[in-house]
Amino acid sequence: MRTWEKTLSVLESLRERGETAGHGLVLDTEVFLTQRENATALEKRGLVELAGREDRAELSAWEGRPVRWGARLTPYGHDTLAYARSRPQPAPSPGGTDPHRRLVSSPRRR
Repeated sequence: MRTWEKTLSVLESLRERGETAGHGLVLDTEVFLTQRENATALEKRGLVELAGREDRAELSAWEGRPVRWGARLTPYGHDTLAYARSRPQPAPSPGGTDPHRRLVSSPRRR
């Protein structure tokens, strides 16, 4: 998977899970460790906001358990997803996806 595909996958996952959460944040129990690590890396690029200490304390009270991690998309992260969805999909290659197939043209008639 390419870097931009992984980025979009993480952003989409956070968007979906954040919409279903009552508080808008995706919590540590809702994502795998690798997704948390990827989301933490996206924070440095401004696409994701991680919950700070005070937010995690409020979430812990809300959830009734200790919350160690939380994240949500920034407006820039939402814009990135919207842009990715609006881009035209690349056209399929003439030979299709099978590497053993190729486009064959018929001979010209004289």
